[in-house]
Amino acid sequence: MNDEYIKELRLNPDHEYRLIKSESKDKGRLDTDYETYEEYDLEGNLVRTFTIKDATEKYPPFSRTISYA
Repeated sequence: MNDEYIKELRLNPDHEYRLIKSESKDKGRLDTDYETYEEYDLEGNLVRTFTIKDATEKYPPFSRTISYA
């Protein structure tokens, strides 16, 4: 899990995030990455599973959006 995702999505920085699935899609103006994570608390208990969508425009102005999918 990169720090940018933790900050943008206001995730708990003390928890552990394990990447379980990653895929990329190239459609139209967007290059989109989907990453699915498992989130574990400090005791090692599974808190939740969630997917992040990281979309970047391929043409100027190259804007980027990070959100939950």
